[in-house]
Amino acid sequence: MTPQSRLSRRRFVGTLAAAPIILASSRGFSAPNPSGRINLAIIGMGVRARQLLGSFLRDPGVQVVSICDVVRERREHGKKLVEDHYA
Repeated sequence: MTPQSRLSRRRFVGTLAAAPIILASSRGFSAPNPSGRINLAIIGMGVRARQLLGSFLRDPGVQVVSICDVVRERREHGKKLVEDHYA
């Protein structure tokens, strides 16, 4: 394996952070969401996630339901933004 063909952990995580992952409900891919909105969890509250969070909070078709980060300050800041928005 050449160094360019190896997938580094940084590149892998960067790929995940570049696009949000939306998971289908356990009822199946074709089952509609009863509320008509996408429920979204944000994992990792870095710079890009904070930018995306603002966009998702303004979108009426999305409801942010969970924030996760190992850094308490980032997690609490994201949680406050979400709680203030839906208050």
